[in-house]
Amino acid sequence: MRTVPLGRVVSLATEKTSDREFRIGLEAVESKTGSLVSSPVTDYDGDGIAFEVGDVLFGKLRPYLAKVWCADTAGAAVGDFHVYRPNTELVDSAYLRFALLSDRFLDPVVSSVFGAKMPRASWDFIRGVEIWLPSVAEQKGIAEYLDRETAQIDTLIEEQQRLVEMLHERRKSLVDRGVFGLDSGKPRELRLIGRHRAVEPLLANTPAHWGIQRFLAVLKRVVERNSDLSEPMMSLKSTGEIVRRDSLGGRQEPDEGSLPKYLVTHPDSLVVNPMWLIGGAIGVSQVDGAVSPDYRVFDVADAVHPRYLHHLLRSSPYIDQYMLYTRAQTTFDRRVQQPELNNLPIPLPPMEEQIEIAVSIDEQAAKIDSLIAEAERFIELSRERRSALITAAVTGQIDVREQVA
Repeated sequence: MRTVPLGRVVSLATEKTSDREFRIGLEAVESKTGSLVSSPVTDYDGDGIAFEVGDVLFGKLRPYLAKVWCADTAGAAVGDFHVYRPNTELVDSAYLRFALLSDRFLDPVVSSVFGAKMPRASWDFIRGVEIWLPSVAEQKGIAEYLDRETAQIDTLIEEQQRLVEMLHERRKSLVDRGVFGLDSGKPRELRLIGRHRAVEPLLANTPAHWGIQRFLAVLKRVVERNSDLSEPMMSLKSTGEIVRRDSLGGRQEPDEGSLPKYLVTHPDSLVVNPMWLIGGAIGVSQVDGAVSPDYRVFDVADAVHPRYLHHLLRSSPYIDQYMLYTRAQTTFDRRVQQPELNNLPIPLPPMEEQIEIAVSIDEQAAKIDSLIAEAERFIELSRERRSALITAAVTGQIDVREQVA
């Protein structure tokens, strides 16, 4: 058994073609699984790199995504793929797919990338990265073992992913029922007469003792720009949660010239990102921090319970309303304008009822969030186990001969 540079067992296919019916791009390959998405065909014009059955495609753009696929049909690869043609006397295609998915191979490749915005790996470097190469018969056995074992892990992951989706739907229904008595699983008709087509029919059915105010009226004041950035830089997730920017990756601190434009948030501040509002980027902060000039920050009026407002503005009818506000905007500019928000109707129960609604939703949501976190942790651990298993099998750390006999 030995390790050899990849370039000794595969050649880089570079033949261009424009007449292959089956064509795929990077988006067609699942990250870290070696599989295709459910609808893999990519619609594109121009040439692609021709590949044949048994060729192995490797995504050279952002290689940390680990997009690897062993072709079971001929076609053309568009975009940032390398097409590796194995020397079948030395390396089995199915084994090669797993070898390219292993940390042993990916770690040095990821470290070699060039280009800040579009990091790519070069063939000149990749060809020298070594892979462990037992006999072809053993390679086939290892690939067979990994196919079976990873399929079982993938089944468990899929089950947990379905559970997470179900829990998110349950959470959405919880909020909708809490503030409107709605079941979010039922489709809503939005093509109604009126400026606020998603919410006005619901407001017509609110209890008689509830009041109706406009969005601007439930705000005490708009927070002014503040250059005191002693608080951590924060961002608003689409879940409505305010989190530290460094937990999201990317740049953690603003440019010095933009400091005076930042806004300070405090617990109970309403934070809105008009550009991403249709994705649910609105919520009441529960922490101190500072957000970029892309956001709007408001203090909430004394007559409004902040958590009630948080849940109301994140309910399905209101998110649908934001979509209606941006219907005429371009794909690249879905920003909700402030005048639209200012006139948004807001139902206001008495404070006691607002508190009761908010507390009930928060308590039940916390239980669901705990289940979601548990399922997501299981998924994360399963993916780590999958990756570790592949690396161990293709580096000789585990002997699979008896298990495939």
